[in-house]
Amino acid sequence: MRTPPSAIVSTALDKLGRIYALVNNSGVAGRAG
Repeated sequence: MRTPPSAIVSTALDKLGRIYALVNNSGVAGRAG
């Protein structure tokens, strides 16, 4: 069975979201603090 494109997109967005959140948190905290 092939994975539906929607599942691939949602998974990719979830991973990107986590990475972006980590980078954004550390970046904001580093510059502000």
